[in-house]
Amino acid sequence: MATWTRTPVATAVAVSALQGLSGGRAAVAFGAMPKAWSEDWHGVDHSRPVARMRDFIGAVRQAYEAPDGVPRDHDGPFYRFAGYRRLAPPTGHPLRVWIAATGAKMTELGGEAADGLLMNVMCSPEWVRETSLPAIARGAASTRRDSPVGRAAMVYTTIGDDEREAIDRARPGIAFYFRTPYFHDVLRWHGFERELAAGLDAMARGDEDALVASVSDEMVTTFSLAGSRRSVLDRLRVHAEIYDWIELAPPVGLDGPTTVGLLEQIVAAIPDMNDVFRH
Repeated sequence: MATWTRTPVATAVAVSALQGLSGGRAAVAFGAMPKAWSEDWHGVDHSRPVARMRDFIGAVRQAYEAPDGVPRDHDGPFYRFAGYRRLAPPTGHPLRVWIAATGAKMTELGGEAADGLLMNVMCSPEWVRETSLPAIARGAASTRRDSPVGRAAMVYTTIGDDEREAIDRARPGIAFYFRTPYFHDVLRWHGFERELAAGLDAMARGDEDALVASVSDEMVTTFSLAGSRRSVLDRLRVHAEIYDWIELAPPVGLDGPTTVGLLEQIVAAIPDMNDVFRH
């Protein structure tokens, strides 16, 4: 997963190295970041994120696909380079680009210009079915592509014998996304206006405990896999109907020992999870 904080040439060189080391198994996912991160942390204008992402992908492809010894130029609306020559021979492996997307326009771009879409933690299976899949189809139709568009997701996962404890452990990770304005639309779409109002109020007061407490049980079960191994596997079947693969991760905001314990539970459940996806 990468953002546009590196230049397209630096990004292409890094991906080339990964492809060479992995024997062509590497893929890269590009994400736009929230506006504040892009502008305040990295000094990258965020006013036209979809157009910038389209140009960024095109520029990275141009640099990555440069033949050995032949200079390449790119003159886009956001990114430009001239006379780029490879310092190492091409890997011989194709560049596989995924886009991390939530909103309809960026998801459409994935259908148009990427090999696949990586859905955020806050993209529930219901959201993906109702909003993301139609957007992918629109993007693919715009270029009349006939190759499939991959679908994947990162999903917060907390497995434990105590269902209540598992749900509570997922709250901090979900609460983190109150800070990102474009996820407010996702919460409203799901009908979580009350929780959103409580979370925004807690943020305004600087009350972290109240922010986490504003995440309801229904929010946790909507956006994460939290509970016993059996309940997590049952919910995973819904994801298996939508995605080619998923990345299971402990939520952010937990202490080190708790995070390690959750990772151990995820790893122990992988054989059963693989069976779910195979079926």
